[in-house]
Amino acid sequence: MKSNRANVALAIVVAATVGISLPVIFGEPRKVDDQHGGDAWRNAIYDFQTLITGVAAVAAAYFAINQSRVVEANSERRHQQLMELSLRPARLMIDRTVFPMVEYIEDALEDIKGWHQRVAVESGAWFVAQNLPDLKKMADSWNEIVFDEQLGIAEAYFDGEMVHALRLSREVAKTLLRNVLNLEMQMSPLTGYVGEEEEITDVLREPVKQIELRLATLEEFLSKFDDGLRKLERDYLKSV
Repeated sequence: MKSNRANVALAIVVAATVGISLPVIFGEPRKVDDQHGGDAWRNAIYDFQTLITGVAAVAAAYFAINQSRVVEANSERRHQQLMELSLRPARLMIDRTVFPMVEYIEDALEDIKGWHQRVAVESGAWFVAQNLPDLKKMADSWNEIVFDEQLGIAEAYFDGEMVHALRLSREVAKTLLRNVLNLEMQMSPLTGYVGEEEEITDVLREPVKQIELRLATLEEFLSKFDDGLRKLERDYLKSV
């Protein structure tokens, strides 16, 4: 579209130039003594030469401004291309950290929240006693996620909140797994008790309370870290 407009404008300027130049060069001049005769088109050009000069100046200014805009647009495009090239290494690093880890973390957060809700109720100790193998498996999985090396690829782009949240998430996940393993050892002597909910609950109440606190803390800080990953995705990857 811009090319068509430029071509039309150029054609108008060429036509105007030819229309002005040819009568001046080849047209018959009027006789000066009585101011009549001669080529009418040539006389008109001479009579309105100031106006013609002004129009030509305006046309020249228009083309100069238009050319300046073209140069500026090309410069801006080159600048954007250079910016994209300079950001490419950062975007690749962030992409490798965010995906697929952010999905793993969000799935883990759903599980952590569900376990915390079950453990926090009055019958939480009994629930843990009945589902300890599953809790052990989940705690091991959460520990693997937060310590996954892929999370460190873009660590240089983590802000202070993200670094802090990841560090505490790792500490809590490690402690939670240790609590669950200790609870497993405490449960070993009680495996012979079938249906004795009250006795088992009394023994496990305090250790399960510690697990409940660890689950709440892990959910809090892992959520903050997840928010940071999503922000990195919006800032660096959504504009690609």
